[in-house]
Amino acid sequence: MPGRFMYREESSSTAPPVDSYSSFTAPKWNYEILWMLLMAVVFWNTYSHYKYDPKYYYLREMLGLSLYLSRGTASMLNISCCVVVLPMCRGLGYLLLSLAGKHSCSLIRCWINESKKVHIICAVTIVVASILHSVSHVINAQNFSHHYNYHFKDVNVASFCGEDPLFTVLGTVPGVTGVAMVLVLSLLCSSSASYVRETCYDAFWYTHRLFVVFLILLVLHPISGVLKEQSNIDHHIPGCRMDNLTHIDSKTTHAGQLNEDFDVCVVQPKFIPQNTQTWKWVISGLVVYVLDFIYRLLRRKSTSGVVATNNTPASVLELTLETKNKLYFRPGQYVLLNCPKVSLLEWHPFTVTSCATADQAKFTLHLRTNGDWSHNLRVQLLGSRTSLSVDQLEHTSVSKVPCKATRLYIDGPFCSPSEGVLHHRVSICVAGGIGVTPFASFLNYIRVRTRNLDKLAVKRFHLLWLCREIQAFLCFTDLLTNIQNQMWEENRPDFIDIQLYLTRQCKQELLQNILSNCPGLVYKVRFGRPDWSCLFKEWEELYRGMDVGVFCCGPRGLRHELARLCRKANLSGNKFVYRQESFS
Repeated sequence: MPGRFMYREESSSTAPPVDSYSSFTAPKWNYEILWMLLMAVVFWNTYSHYKYDPKYYYLREMLGLSLYLSRGTASMLNISCCVVVLPMCRGLGYLLLSLAGKHSCSLIRCWINESKKVHIICAVTIVVASILHSVSHVINAQNFSHHYNYHFKDVNVASFCGEDPLFTVLGTVPGVTGVAMVLVLSLLCSSSASYVRETCYDAFWYTHRLFVVFLILLVLHPISGVLKEQSNIDHHIPGCRMDNLTHIDSKTTHAGQLNEDFDVCVVQPKFIPQNTQTWKWVISGLVVYVLDFIYRLLRRKSTSGVVATNNTPASVLELTLETKNKLYFRPGQYVLLNCPKVSLLEWHPFTVTSCATADQAKFTLHLRTNGDWSHNLRVQLLGSRTSLSVDQLEHTSVSKVPCKATRLYIDGPFCSPSEGVLHHRVSICVAGGIGVTPFASFLNYIRVRTRNLDKLAVKRFHLLWLCREIQAFLCFTDLLTNIQNQMWEENRPDFIDIQLYLTRQCKQELLQNILSNCPGLVYKVRFGRPDWSCLFKEWEELYRGMDVGVFCCGPRGLRHELARLCRKANLSGNKFVYRQESFS
């Protein structure tokens, strides 16, 4: 979300070199199809088990199809609720990559790149399975009441024939916990909508903490043993004739319908509660999540703000921070930032745009103050300074001011999809607004390693930066100018291609005045939006048969357009690997 999330960045000269990590190309898997196939197998296996296993004979005679549906969706929920928390274990992914070192597995990187997608897929599965599961149990409650049998009271949840299904549901532990889980899930889903995240992120963040309540209720949901299974199949064949029955009610003989072809049984059937497997799945996921949280808690460090640069009126706050112990980053990685004076619980991710060097343990973050948390942080650090107007900015350079002694805390670094920029022969990076920060990290990395560019896998770097306001370009004009000059000095003018797009109309005089200190960038600014179709046709022709990575950090519409064009390019025989980061 703009103002709440910024994106990921850079490595220092003291950090492990990015090119020391083996290059990778993530498998082109369709995760939705793979997950749907897995869920179909899980559902059908459980469905068949309850439909054909003899020990459920009397239970399915009363409940029928709704029994199979409720149990099949329950198995889907168990697995989904275990997996849904794993993509949120950010420290786990970083730890696995660190342990793997040079032999880092592409599967781990693929998991990190697609973690958000996996989380959403699992969440959608939970919602769909919960709806089907709830409807099935409502039908089960009606069937328990309507098909009540006096001969098999132990297997029936209802107390008598014709009992109100609502009382049957609310009078049991599964019913009460089920209703509570539906309410919690409704809050989680409604607060996860993009509109809520973008307009009131706090509602999303705090409501999402209820996932722990949901998982605890899920563990409690089946433990009362409402559903029974027959335990003495060897002594009582399910469905056999029992001539010693003394009470027969024609209205309630559905479950005990006598089959004349069956043998006569003397022993009554015995029923025991089913063994639940839910707790194993849920506890497994929670254990991994707790271990990840403990690992991240141990890594958290306090920092002291050193310099704050207020890039107004673009509303970007540049923070230079330091820690007692150096933090080692790879380009594209990010940290979580916490300010206790603003919020004790909220941690927000920001790309590290420049990192510690050999002689100092400082690193830099760029924050766009476009939300309540980032605005309050700005006030804490700088006071209530007002932003400069556009006219004032024409004659004012970006100013650096010391920030107040406000304690900040850092959690990280963490891996991100943008880390693959230096692993492709050609990298095309598209940024919208402050989304340029992941790619600024790579420019910083390249800037300090210009003499070792031949060792990098990337041979061509495209940066396309789209902004609504020209003032936004001031955040990284020094970096862009320096990297251009260095490339010319190193006789590598074609290594980096920079294109700046101003999506709002602006007078040429204003453009030249604002970028007066960077005349080399003025001619790179283009008005309007890129013609993506023409650009991709040019890239397809120019890089045919080459490994091309397309990376995007920007608004949803931009990401969808680039993803579509990459798929189209691949259909014509090209190799365009698409990766994205979003604002929320």
